[in-house]
Amino acid sequence: MTAQVMPVIGNIPDLFENTLNLYEGDLVWYFPIIASAPNINAPYHNLRHMLHTTMLCYDALLFHKKSGSELPLGRPLLKGGLFHDYGHLAGKAKTDDENIEIAVVGLYTHIHDNDLINVGNIEGWMRSTLYPHRGPARNVYEAILRDADKAQAFSSAWIQQIGVGLAEEMGISMREMLEKQVTFLRNLKFESAWGRFTFEKHIPAKIEETQRVLRLL
Repeated sequence: MTAQVMPVIGNIPDLFENTLNLYEGDLVWYFPIIASAPNINAPYHNLRHMLHTTMLCYDALLFHKKSGSELPLGRPLLKGGLFHDYGHLAGKAKTDDENIEIAVVGLYTHIHDNDLINVGNIEGWMRSTLYPHRGPARNVYEAILRDADKAQAFSSAWIQQIGVGLAEEMGISMREMLEKQVTFLRNLKFESAWGRFTFEKHIPAKIEETQRVLRLL
């Protein structure tokens, strides 16, 4: 049984070009902005994490389309994924609250004029990703963005991203990080229907995999 859960959609160009027609227009204008974000080389809160979160949000849009409950604010949701950690300063350089403020500034600095109509919603969803979460998600968009943000462990690059990258940002060893990850996974709850359907059944296998990696150290 594998613990790896990848999006069932295509690839990065599919996301930005909207190949599956899951939201209004496309996001091509935003790719150079995200690809030159000041934190693209951060150990964990890097380009891969920002794109991974957004890809999972795109996957959630497909889930809702297939279930007959399409989300009208799909395009703003994806921008929330792209910018939720924009400019994140790794480690102890800034608090989580301060990093959220940096991301919000990045959103308002770079959002296209045509997308300003939903910028307030996007900001609210981004602020909801502050971890630990302060109360339950207020709507489906917050729930999806939160679930996508905390699903990094279910990708094929999880050891590099979490065991190495997040450990470096937290100033702890890989062993300490993986021990924390086991606890995190045991307490992990998903708030959206998409998140529960996509990830919950894989949590036991992911815990087992993490414990096996710990035994290898």
